[in-house]
Amino acid sequence: MGSIHKLDYEGVRDLIPDDGAYYGSVVAIARGYEELYEKQFSKVSPNVDGFNIVPISISVHNSGSIAWAICLFESSSAGVDGKTMERNGCMTFIFERRGEKWIMIHSHDSLYPTAPGQ
Repeated sequence: MGSIHKLDYEGVRDLIPDDGAYYGSVVAIARGYEELYEKQFSKVSPNVDGFNIVPISISVHNSGSIAWAICLFESSSAGVDGKTMERNGCMTFIFERRGEKWIMIHSHDSLYPTAPGQ
């Protein structure tokens, strides 16, 4: 969890397998760490400030070798007009136990929806 809070994507590299599929706020789909980093992490992270997972929102469940977690996140970034804007949303993670290790085979993060024209 510490790597996520610090946006240390290199720290979670081993959790993201090449056969995983991931959705993000700026990428429709990415497969594996390299593509996820290139299409999502590297585009979003430099512009995000104060990223924080809301601890009270974390919900984790499992069944056999599959586990899933959901949470809310809060952050801000500079908008196209240069003004700071809230960048809050939700995340879903699916993990699979492979041997002794849990790896993330799917994730999806979305910004909260806004009304048209906002």
